[in-house]
Amino acid sequence: MIYLDYNASAPIRKEVKKVIIEQLDNIGNPSAIHQYGSFLRRNIEKARLQLAKAVNAYDINDVIFTSGATESNMTILNSIPTVKNVITSAIEHPSVRKSRNDLIFAPVTREGIVDLKLLEDILSNIDILEKNTLVSIIAVNNETGILQPIEEIASLVHEYGAIFHTDAVQALGKFPIDMQKMKIDALTISGHKIGAPQGVGALIVADSKIAISPLIKGGGQERNKRAGTENTAAIVALGLAAELAIDDMKYNIQIENIRNYLETGILNISPDAIIFGKNTTRSCNTCFFAVPNFDSQAVVIAFDLENIAISSGTACSSGKISKSTVLDAMGVDSVLQKAALRVSLGRETTKNDIDVFLQIWQKIYSRMKKVA
Repeated sequence: MIYLDYNASAPIRKEVKKVIIEQLDNIGNPSAIHQYGSFLRRNIEKARLQLAKAVNAYDINDVIFTSGATESNMTILNSIPTVKNVITSAIEHPSVRKSRNDLIFAPVTREGIVDLKLLEDILSNIDILEKNTLVSIIAVNNETGILQPIEEIASLVHEYGAIFHTDAVQALGKFPIDMQKMKIDALTISGHKIGAPQGVGALIVADSKIAISPLIKGGGQERNKRAGTENTAAIVALGLAAELAIDDMKYNIQIENIRNYLETGILNISPDAIIFGKNTTRSCNTCFFAVPNFDSQAVVIAFDLENIAISSGTACSSGKISKSTVLDAMGVDSVLQKAALRVSLGRETTKNDIDVFLQIWQKIYSRMKKVA
């Protein structure tokens, strides 16, 4: 089986799997003051430091461990008591788009970039008081891989006195993230996108600037920011995975070259294919494309029958394939939305994998073109 769906979930790294297994041999509760508990607490704090370093957080204590990106996004968008206005973009992950009923959506250009002029228009027409407005913009889109000008957006948001959060789930390990340099007030990370297990993530909040109330209430874990006994094995795995993801950025040129080879092959076989975001800055591993009048669900199934795993786009609703809200926001017509396919690569992807993919694509394209 050839796996080409890394944006949905990356395989657990062998180094990470090893520390998970080792951690499972440890007993105790990290909140306990005896030796067993203290040992687990030290492991958690090491992971907190690893994550803080990975994004150059303002302080190690800014890192709050969660169950994943959805919880992190829900927390930051709903747990700042002073926030009344929340502005986001039309291309956000569903965990942001569906987090509140009163969201204000900033449009994007046809290239999939947040329209800064229209965002500024929104900011200028809101009564912004101290810390009553939050702007949340995804760093790298999970479908297109398109990078947003995060530093420029953060500067604009702060100019109007608002708080800035970014969902950096698809950015970590693909682009440099520096919370201090980029003036990011809060940031979301997910473990299973970088080789840690599913079910763990982090919300990193500049604690000196933002006071949040816990979304999950109970005990005083995570410095009273997130109740519940910590999942120590998963947290340790996340810390190591984040450290490895930063180190692995040296392989991004190699991955990008394979991605470009893939796209050249797709266009040679299917010259009517459209690659979304081709002329914009994208993550090195993502190819999101469509052939007019093709059925993305049928194509995904056809590839699966050939033992190749790809996606039709976002993969956050079990078994659900529908039109892309991201492409809709970019002004792409419904015919292409229904045909959109995402191929996302990882460090283990080889040129031979792509050759096999292209051989199968030639067969599928020729067959479906006859009936399209």
